[in-house]
Amino acid sequence: MTFPQQKAAKVLIVGRPNTGKSTLFNRLLQKNLSPVTRRAGMTQDWVEETLVLDALHLTLIDSAGAELAHEGDLAWHKTRALIEEVALVLFVLDAQTELTATERDLAKCLRGKRVVVVANKGEGKTMLPEPCTQLGFDSPLLISALHGQGIDALRASILQALNERISEEGENNSSEEQSGEEQGNEEQGNEEQGNEAPKTRGKLPLFSLALLGRPNSGKSTLANRLLGEERMIVAGSPGTTRNAVRMRWQQGGGYATLVDTAGLRKQSSVRRGAHPIEQASARDALRALRQASVVALVVEATRPFEKQERILAARALKAGKPLMLVANKWDKLSGAERKIFSRDLEGMLRRLFPDVQGLPVVMVSALYDKDVSVVFSTARTLHDLATRRISTARINTWLAQAKTEHPPPQQRGRANALRYATQTDAAPPRILIHANATLPQVYLRYLKASLRRSFDWRGVPIVVEVQTRQQRKAS
Repeated sequence: MTFPQQKAAKVLIVGRPNTGKSTLFNRLLQKNLSPVTRRAGMTQDWVEETLVLDALHLTLIDSAGAELAHEGDLAWHKTRALIEEVALVLFVLDAQTELTATERDLAKCLRGKRVVVVANKGEGKTMLPEPCTQLGFDSPLLISALHGQGIDALRASILQALNERISEEGENNSSEEQSGEEQGNEEQGNEEQGNEAPKTRGKLPLFSLALLGRPNSGKSTLANRLLGEERMIVAGSPGTTRNAVRMRWQQGGGYATLVDTAGLRKQSSVRRGAHPIEQASARDALRALRQASVVALVVEATRPFEKQERILAARALKAGKPLMLVANKWDKLSGAERKIFSRDLEGMLRRLFPDVQGLPVVMVSALYDKDVSVVFSTARTLHDLATRRISTARINTWLAQAKTEHPPPQQRGRANALRYATQTDAAPPRILIHANATLPQVYLRYLKASLRRSFDWRGVPIVVEVQTRQQRKAS
């Protein structure tokens, strides 16, 4: 069952702050995608994910808490724009509290939309609080997103509302088709000329790229340029992005998942006295790092590569993630300053990460959309390199050459025979070498460097393991 426009129906969750919208979002998806805290205001940029209900594909969207009193609230303006384009709105109330002026005003904004009202935090309750029924919509559903109470009834209500919408859309389309044949031919021609949306439906993303960095390094601006739309909220002050936002990112013939994360300060600062929202943001960003296929560390070309960047880069490499550096705000440097910055950065990377030589560095200006497209191609190359598998024959040809160029050190006066090697895993590449005895770290670093040169694994962590004769016998 699909919409006539061949687009997934959008279902938007709205409500005032701290009514449990993100908890409901996670409960419906049965995933922990939207971070949840007891403090209001965790969600700033909306989070969306595909949800399948009874073979109906829809896009579920978790929005920021509505603060209608603040006219300059960027998050609310984004939510207001979403309300106009979605097929269904889930209006979430708090069954434990009285209706607020914000909720009454929000109800006015939803007039004319298809709305399902949800009274959340209803654990242990059997009846709705009377004020919840005074908004002019159908009777609210009493649920507990935290405990799963009433979720099946909510799914049924969502399906019913969308099926009614589908029927209306079908009737409207039938009327439009009878109005003339030329319009239908024109639309068919447009689809044949490259309407890319249907081409990618049902396809898996090529990879996922997580943008990490310090606060105010320009990650959200870069995300908007990569997406070609003002998807992320951008402000001059740091801390605007609070949750890791996953977005479909299409370029050329394929698409990826782009993840924008909150700026990360030093872990010691976050642990000591940070606001609980910042602590939750940091956890969400680090979870995005662990789940990503490729990590892009966004640094400011106008600031030195400091300890926080080194820590984030080391975290990504330790997690086995291919890593690229995106030097943003490149436009603020003169020609001479750019040369100095590039030279110093390359030298520093060689010293800091000797085991992962060749980390790609992309110079961009996200503000002016300069060289931003290189980020996609570089990330895709890194992903392809990290997931590539090398045949055992080629691995052993490499091993024979590496032993000839630099024989392994002797163990107790006897030669340590490196018998054969094979690739046991990818992402990151994992090479298992069968030998007579263990190898010292210095020789393992030599083997990693040799592997990187031979198979072009630049910017990709490599794991080299050694299995001795005694270990083989024991296993």
